[in-house]
Amino acid sequence: MKLRSLLSFTSWRRSRKTLFVRMLTWFLSIIALLLSFNLLTYTFFRSTIQDEIIQNNSLNLQSAVNLYESHFTRIRTIGIGMLLDERLGAVIKTRDGSINYESASMVRNDFILSTIRDPMLFIDNIMLYLRDHAFIVDKAGTSEADDMFERYYHHPDYEFAFWQGELEGNHHFRIYPSATFQYKVFGSSSDIGRTVPILVQNVYARQMSLLFFLDQEKLIDAYVQRSGEDSFYILDGNGTKLISNGSMDAELEVGHLVVREPGHITYRKIGDDYYFFTQGSDTGLTYVSAVPTTKIAAQMTKLNVILVLILTLALLLGLAAAVYFARRLHTPVSRILAAMEGQAASPSTATHIKEFDLISDRLTRLSQDNRTMDRDLQRKNSLLQHYLLTSKLKRLYIHSEEEDRHFPAESDKPYWFVGARLLFVRMDDEAGTDIRQDRAAKVVQEFLQAYFRTLFKDATTLQVESNLLVSFLPEAEQVSPETIEEHLQELTEVFDLDHAYYLATIAARHNDAGTAPAESYQHILHMLDSRKLSDTTQLIMGDSGETEMMAEDEGSAFYTHLEQGNESELLKLVSRKLAVMEKRGASQKQVAEFARGIVYRTASSLHPEDVLRVHPASPLDAIKACYTLPQFEDFFHAFLPSALALMKERREVSDPVVQYMLDYVDEHYGAGVSLDQLADKLKMSRTYLSSYFKEKHGKTFSEHLNDVRMNKAVELLTSSDLMISEVAERVGYYSVNSFIRNFKKVKGMPPGEFRRSLL
Repeated sequence: MKLRSLLSFTSWRRSRKTLFVRMLTWFLSIIALLLSFNLLTYTFFRSTIQDEIIQNNSLNLQSAVNLYESHFTRIRTIGIGMLLDERLGAVIKTRDGSINYESASMVRNDFILSTIRDPMLFIDNIMLYLRDHAFIVDKAGTSEADDMFERYYHHPDYEFAFWQGELEGNHHFRIYPSATFQYKVFGSSSDIGRTVPILVQNVYARQMSLLFFLDQEKLIDAYVQRSGEDSFYILDGNGTKLISNGSMDAELEVGHLVVREPGHITYRKIGDDYYFFTQGSDTGLTYVSAVPTTKIAAQMTKLNVILVLILTLALLLGLAAAVYFARRLHTPVSRILAAMEGQAASPSTATHIKEFDLISDRLTRLSQDNRTMDRDLQRKNSLLQHYLLTSKLKRLYIHSEEEDRHFPAESDKPYWFVGARLLFVRMDDEAGTDIRQDRAAKVVQEFLQAYFRTLFKDATTLQVESNLLVSFLPEAEQVSPETIEEHLQELTEVFDLDHAYYLATIAARHNDAGTAPAESYQHILHMLDSRKLSDTTQLIMGDSGETEMMAEDEGSAFYTHLEQGNESELLKLVSRKLAVMEKRGASQKQVAEFARGIVYRTASSLHPEDVLRVHPASPLDAIKACYTLPQFEDFFHAFLPSALALMKERREVSDPVVQYMLDYVDEHYGAGVSLDQLADKLKMSRTYLSSYFKEKHGKTFSEHLNDVRMNKAVELLTSSDLMISEVAERVGYYSVNSFIRNFKKVKGMPPGEFRRSLL
């Protein structure tokens, strides 16, 4: 009996050393620690959960207050900005004080509708109220004030007499209680929706005021986090409810909502609800959020139940996982060891787990094999470094800032960046041009790779674009800029041998240790962009300055000659600008941008159908093939005359409707001519007439009218001594400031300065 007990004890001690028993013990210990932590967490949350719920509701209210205060401030700012805009004053004619309906239409389109279209303002309507005329301009059009508030925007609390009285007050910004307005026409009525009226007026200029009507439902949905039976109110200083999404408790009085200071959240339990309230720092409004006590109690009960369930589930899952993973880990190890035990020698070092005693011997042998493989890997390290650098440079081209942090160690040493951009001149096989260009770039890449490897052992050259090659040259020892420049000069001589097929631009930059590769790469691209006009290979070792484009007055002159069809002056202007740019050292890219600008300006004056007829090939593609000054001049001598001819052809095609409009403008440009008048005379809709004129004439009616008036103004300024105000009136401008502003926009200088320049 004693012997059997001794054998059982010995077997138990041996089983303690098995991997399964040890891992199961460790798992259970970890589960016990986690369970203790969860119990402590549960105890802590039970004591603080109510405070957390109150804190969460306070934060929700503070967020809503900040959003509402910001929104009301923005509405006030928009309203004051509108009232101070001089264009609103044009609604009332200065001569006889009557309504200017054309200006009223402009105010509706440019101010009211454009503001209402902003979805983040939640504006249902804006009314411009002309007090002395009892006249209103809103999103639907114009109306008498009494009709508006009795028929189109009716509510018993906001009738015409109410607003007349409010406009006599001294408040420049006021928010009124929300109301459901109705549309009452022909004996029937329909709800427009519940909106919040806001009055904005200039107390020093009372003839015009603005009424904003904000959609209450959208305001609450956007700014208030609602759930269940929660309620939200906004009260004014008198306790009047302005905005709400529920009914207030009968036991709640304004005296209960005493705020210590604006911005401070206070809460009180009144009746069956918790009331959180504060006061806005800008508007002085009181914001109230009501949360039923039953909801808070239900949340606490729910969270308690969830915590208990989580603890129970965690314990059960932990125990099951401990047994499962211990068996999963033990079984394969046992099988491996069983196979190894038949061949294993005695372990060199004893451990507390017999499986590890057997594995240690096998690991000794594996370590010897690993050392052999390490020596082989070291021999291949140079090739792996090359592939790694290649991958990083490719990703640097796409995500330069992200790759800085993962760039190879060579960036911590001094290195050179060399970029080569190829401008392909021609390829014999036009059908396979793209393929041949790619092959040519590949040949150049391989040549640069071999050439730089003779100077830098770890040099790498990549093709990052179809015509862009980048070489990364880490310095094993310092190389002087003079030496690099000598070698690059040799490259330019090699590239010049193939100048009939492509032109090369080479840029090089030295970088100290620690310089960000992305920064150096972007610098190389900037240097390559500074290539000058030339048909030879260029080497760039430094930065070049920028050259200004066509000045504003030159741009005005260009448009003038273009519209007048003055081919010789137009070509002289462009040739003069090209010569100036070449003299100032402009890059090929800058001259190409200038050429594209001329193309865009010319295309804007062409009829849409004529844009594709102006050049035998795409003008932008033709610009890409220009790299010398004569080539750019040849392009413009082919492009501009063709464009002018098409414009002239389009003008010579007589259209009776367009001709009538042109003649009418020539005869009445000094009066209040408008597209509406012509549409009425021609018995056509304004929208159709506008698009018809643009299609046939190549420009809008407003643009043509403005051109005629500006040309007549130039004639009067040149040939008469009339004052500026008289010139403005004769060409149809009733506002001198508007005339001066438009004249400067078209001619590049004010009319007074223009007249002095003629002396």
